[in-house]
Amino acid sequence: MVASNDSWEIHFRSRHYVFPRADVIELPIENSTAELLAEYICNELCKALREYSTSNLSSIMVVLKKHPANGILSTRFTSNIAIERKDYRTA
Repeated sequence: MVASNDSWEIHFRSRHYVFPRADVIELPIENSTAELLAEYICNELCKALREYSTSNLSSIMVVLKKHPANGILSTRFTSNIAIERKDYRTA
């Protein structure tokens, strides 16, 4: 992956992709898996909520759906600031 002032270039095996830089947001995560995206979104939401009174919250859950049948759940408990990452499947 190569970043320039106006684009991102990605080379994977025999394929080559170029994306306009304005259309891409670089995230501080190791990989764009559903698990890491859900955890990142949950953490960012917690950071944004710090400026508000959240004493009535016990936890925050973010579910990132891979497809309608299942998804990934990231939970942050406000009491101990632990992050739980697990598969979330709907019936």
